Amino acid sequence: MRIFGLVFILFLLAATPSQAQYEEFNFKDGRSLQARIASADEKEVVLERVDGLTFTLDVSVFVPEDQAMINDWRYQQLIATGQFVSITGTSIADNLKVIPEEGVIQKEWDLYFTLTITNNSTLPAEGLRLEYQFITTHDSLARLQGKETQAKTELTNGNMGGIQLAPGESKTITTTKKKLHSTQLEAGWTWPGGGTQSIEDFTSPLSCKLYFRDELIAQAQIAPCHLNEKQAKDEPAVAPDKKAATAE
Repeated sequence: MRIFGLVFILFLLAATPSQAQYEEFNFKDGRSLQARIASADEKEVVLERVDGLTFTLDVSVFVPEDQAMINDWRYQQLIATGQFVSITGTSIADNLKVIPEEGVIQKEWDLYFTLTITNNSTLPAEGLRLEYQFITTHDSLARLQGKETQAKTELTNGNMGGIQLAPGESKTITTTKKKLHSTQLEAGWTWPGGGTQSIEDFTSPLSCKLYFRDELIAQAQIAPCHLNEKQAKDEPAVAPDKKAATAE
């Protein structure tokens, strides 16, 4: 009895998981086949029967519901192997303006991100949804001097749905531009109350997620670029030649 019971349990353990992988495929002519998908492309599907026999068949011979099931299987395989849709990005700082004043040089520029979504597959990518967010921190002299406990922050986010990509197609999306500022003292100057530290706004890395049929399929984090300091130094600094802005 113990041997029979052990054999029966082993049979259940071996049979149950594999049986769960099989589906009933219905042909347009009324026949059906209990099998699982071994591989598939846009024209043909290879089905494996429970006994291990395989059949290569045209996808078009099945009823529309099963054709859709085969297509869904292809999507899931692409997503699982990371071969469906990818997302890359970069950050850009431009429109730099240098505004010299007495004792200080102020800089103003735009910072934003570009995200490129690419369909790497032979299937259309329809109904994609992109979410992104990043935080801009606006520094101030008050924070530097301890009059404010922390710098002011601003959350920027985006949610774009209905993105369509044909096989092999790419689409680039530009985020909202944020205006950033910095203030730097010229040599020999100090802030009222002391200190020479520069004040500069900055952004966090951008975090983005891409969804297909409400399933997360790709994500990325894009670091913000730094202000082109060489470009800033090339601008003329014409602050008047005066003594440092100190009490003495």
